Parts: sequence; C-alpha cells; structure tokens
Amino acid sequence: MKIKLQYAFFAFAALTFTAQAQNMQVKAAISKNTQVDFLKSFAAADETYAIESQSKAQEFALAKGLPLSGFDKDGNYFAVYEIDKKGNLIYYSTKNAGSRKTARVDNIKTELGLDLNGEDMTVGVWDGGVGLSTHVELDGRIIFKDKSTAVNRHATHVIGTVASAGTNNAASKGMAPKATIWSNDWNKDTSEMAAQAAEGLLVSNHSYGVDTTNENFPIPVDYFGSYDFTAYRFDMIAFNAPFYQPVVAAGNDRQSFLRLNPSKKGNDLLLGSSLAKNSIIVAAVFDVPNYTSSNQVAMSPFSSFGPTDDFRIKPDISAKGVQVFSTNNNVDNKSYETLNGTSMAAPAVSGVLILWQQYAIQKNENPYRSATLRALMVQTADETGADPGPDHKFGWGLINAKRGIEVISESKSDLALINELTLTQGATYEKDITVTKSGTNLTATLAWTDSPRNINDQFAEYLDDPTPALDNDLDLRIYKDGTEYFPWKLNKDFNLPFALKGDNDVDNIEKVEIPNAEPGIYKLVVSHKDQLSRDKQDFSLVVSSTQGTLSIEDNVKLENELKIWPNPANDRITIEGSVEQLKGATVVLYDIAGKAILQVNNADTFSSNWTIPLNNLSSGVYFLKFKNAGAQMTKKILVNK
Repeated sequence: MKIKLQYAFFAFAALTFTAQAQNMQVKAAISKNTQVDFLKSFAAADETYAIESQSKAQEFALAKGLPLSGFDKDGNYFAVYEIDKKGNLIYYSTKNAGSRKTARVDNIKTELGLDLNGEDMTVGVWDGGVGLSTHVELDGRIIFKDKSTAVNRHATHVIGTVASAGTNNAASKGMAPKATIWSNDWNKDTSEMAAQAAEGLLVSNHSYGVDTTNENFPIPVDYFGSYDFTAYRFDMIAFNAPFYQPVVAAGNDRQSFLRLNPSKKGNDLLLGSSLAKNSIIVAAVFDVPNYTSSNQVAMSPFSSFGPTDDFRIKPDISAKGVQVFSTNNNVDNKSYETLNGTSMAAPAVSGVLILWQQYAIQKNENPYRSATLRALMVQTADETGADPGPDHKFGWGLINAKRGIEVISESKSDLALINELTLTQGATYEKDITVTKSGTNLTATLAWTDSPRNINDQFAEYLDDPTPALDNDLDLRIYKDGTEYFPWKLNKDFNLPFALKGDNDVDNIEKVEIPNAEPGIYKLVVSHKDQLSRDKQDFSLVVSSTQGTLSIEDNVKLENELKIWPNPANDRITIEGSVEQLKGATVVLYDIAGKAILQVNNADTFSSNWTIPLNNLSSGVYFLKFKNAGAQMTKKILVNK
C-alpha cells in the first residue's frame, strides 16, 4: 500500500508539472504575439478616463436627485456608468430576461467520447458585481481579479452558466465545469480587459450594457447601431491582443422598440459594446433539446435585433437564453434560480469557446487566435430562421459545440482546414479543395481581427453613419469551372435586411456556402480591396464539408513542377518530374463517388518518369492524388476509352 501511495503521489506531481508547463508554454505563445506594452499603457490611460468619467456622472446624478444604482421593475441591476460627450447620463444594466444541450456541449462526451471540462482554462467575467465564490458549485474556482467584493446575483448566475460543476445539482452544470473564473465588476471594464488580455486571458463574458429603461435620460435614437467610443475601445483591445475574444450579450430591448427606435420596426436596437467588430454578440433563443432543423429554433420575445448602421451581421450567434437554470448568490451557498435574457445566452457561448481553446491546445499545443474562434463558430453554426443564411436576428445560427470539435479534429487530416495566415499588400492566397463525393455541402469561412474604426477625437462617434466601419476589407471567393461563388451579406435596407450573396464590404467575417457541391477541384481565393493598413492583415480560414468528403492539399508547388499526361488519357498516364520528387511517391485514384479504386507506390527510385496503367478503368472522371515525402497534390483526370 505504501508503494502504491508513493506512486500515486508521483503521478499526480507529474501531471501537475505537465499542466503547469503547458500553461507556461501557452502564455509564452500568447505573449509573443500580443502587444503587451501597448495594452498595459492603454489600461492605465483608460482607467484614468473611466475614473474621471464615472466621478462626473455620479456628481451629476446626485445633483439631480437621481439614483446611483438600484433595481428596475424586472429585477435588473443598474448603476451610473458615465456622462457621454453629448452630456447624456449613461447607466449600465444587467441583461436578465438545458443550455448545454442547446449548445451541443453534452454531445462532445456522448458522441465524440471526449472529456472536455475546461481544466486549466480561464474565462473572464465582467458584470454588475462579482460571483459568490463560496457557492458549492463554484467553490475555489473564482478569483476576484479587480478586488471587487460586492457579490451579485446576476454575476453568480452568469458564472454558473459558464462553469458550475453540477455536482450538487446536475441541472446547473455549466459549459466548462472545471474552468477558473476571473470575476470583475463593470467599473473600469475596458481598462481591466486590456490588462488581463496582456496576462493571457483568452475569453471574457459581458452580460451587461447600456441601460435603456431610464426615462429621465432616454437613449437618443441615433445611438442605436452606431459605432461609438465603447465599440472602439473593445476593438482596440482585441486588435492588440489577437488571442483574446470578448463575448457580449445583445440586449433585451425588442419589446420596447416603439419607445426606443420606432421607425426601424423592431430592428436596429444594438448599443455600445454590442457594435464592436471583433466581439461576438449573442442573441437569446428558446431551448432546443435535439436540433434537427432550423424550424426548431425559436427566437425569444426580448432579444435585441441588429443590424448595425453599416449593415454588419450582428448579433453574431444564438444560444439558449430562456428559462436558464444556474447558480444563485444566496448565503446558504447552494441556491439556484431560473432566469431569462441574452445575459444567460452569452455565457453559454463563452463556455463553448473555452472548450474549443482547450481542445486546440491539446491538438496544437497552442490556442487559436480569436479570429479563428469566430471563423470556427460561424463555420459550424446550425441554420436558424425562416430563410437560408445569416440574419440580423439569430446571427449566423445556433452555436454547435460538438461540430466545432469535429472540425478541429478533421483539420489534423486533409478532411478540413483551419489555417492562420497573413495577407500582404497586393497579394492573394489560393488553395485548391477537392470534393470527392457528390451531395456534400462545401463551406468556407474567413475571419480577421480588424483594427478599430479611425476615431481622431477619442470622444467622436459615428451616429447613423452607413459608411463601412471596416479598416481592412478582405474578400473570400471560391471558383469552379467558370462559376464564382460569393459570400453572404445583408441587404442594406432596415425594412428588408435579408441575406443575399455578393461582395461583402462591411463584415470582417465572410462565409461561402456551396450546397450539394459537385465532385471536382474548387479554387479558394482570399484577396483584399484598396490599401491594407500596416501593409498586411492576419486572417483565419476554416474549410469543411458536411460529410467529410474533402481533400485539402497544398498544390501550388507540385502543380508547377510536375507534368501529368496525357489528359484525357486512355490506357495509361505518365507523371513526369525530378527523381527526388518521384522517389517513394504514392498515387491514389478516386472515382467520381469518392471511392479509392487504385493505389500504387513508385518502386523505381532512379527515373524522372512514372507510368501508371489504367487498363481496368472505364471511361469517366477521376481524381488523382499524388503524395511524396514533402508535398501532395490532387488533379482531375478524364479517361476516354
């Protein structure tokens, strides 16, 4: 027994050391690619601005006999935040109004057999206060990062949706039940976000926003949909911390649209941080126990609709936000409650993202850039709404945690692609994608972290301005046999903001979908318009199919150096190249249905010509996959008998 105990201690120590080493490696990778000094400087300057602005706002409220904080008739907590440049007193308020099943988190275990629970991962939560750290479901995993001590009911519920252990009450189990939470109140939020992003924070949740219920200081109509100073600050932080992903609740104002923004007929209700280009904005839907089609996903009656004034697709994604059961801050440390709101939907998305990062670290030893998370989220989202494509209500669809994990796994072979690349001024990126079987849906998503819209005066805002907020405008296209496939975009009409396909000049996410793609070789191209700021733009690209029937390979080098002839062929083909290229190479020939019908290895290691007999093949279209020790390519072959 003593030997076994010693061994168990050694094993635990080894696992602990491995986890610590991995954390150090991940933090080093993040720090290397993050503008740490800028973020620290930004945090210090923004803290000074926040303190001064809030102090003026509090003095103004007291002079007018207005409350500094309180609860509205729906139970939402509100508090004075700032006075904006137009002299409006701005309050912030929380956004109250099966999450694991709706987000397909449970399926990661039941269908994929993976135990992903957020071990060694951290999610930042900013809210109206901090979470109850002594709650039985959260005990020991909440760190009060900004030293706030005001425990908040809303914050505790949000944190539970991310990270409740579910051991005392299984129904409360969060997305990442072993994750650590950095809990902060919303005072000086952007300053603290910058500082914590510099420390390596990957995901943060913001289930609050501008309070629209204060009738003494109604929100001006032209604020809705406008890129303001808050959106600017969120984008500035994300741009300088390329691994950091903020997640923001869309808001719960749709039932009040006649009071807030009556001319837009329920649209154009987003404010502040929910208008940032690089944040993920989350809409709230009803529970979806087992998704099979878009008509199962019902929009909540309160979730705020977009789009932005420049017709970007916002919100970005949907998750359960109705009747969400989670932790409560009662002093007995084991209470729970059910709440509604986009506040409850956002932490479900935050939890899914941190699970994807956990799996990415396991597979790649490093986390993904935030643009990759956004591309993966959009790529794998399930269809919602009455019409195909994205919209200004649900965003790109219903988040699908399981499918995201599958695509990460498929990307380790040639069945899917997840790439993080850089486009330089005047350059294009091209990739050949071979669809090997009919009936598959080919999908590609491009995303990039765009720099903030140029604001010369830090208090300047773009009110009701339809000019694109994009700094760098990248473009995604797919080509085959003379056909050009375009990405989705919104029709630029607030009365009819439906999805259509064409040149997208406003979104920093572009998605091309080709339903029922015919077998063959498709060329994917990423390019850009005009001058790139800083002469370059990092971007992320995700490509996959519904049936795993892709062959995604680096073709350019070999296509320029190998000759395959004749084509069309009859009874044989010849591959001509250098001796080194052909030495030990393998050829696999697939038929039009994607079935491998011929595989040969090159036994002649001294010739620059390799002849492959085709005697047993009938006439038709085939795909030849050539692979040597250093590269591979796929080429369509036509056989005529």
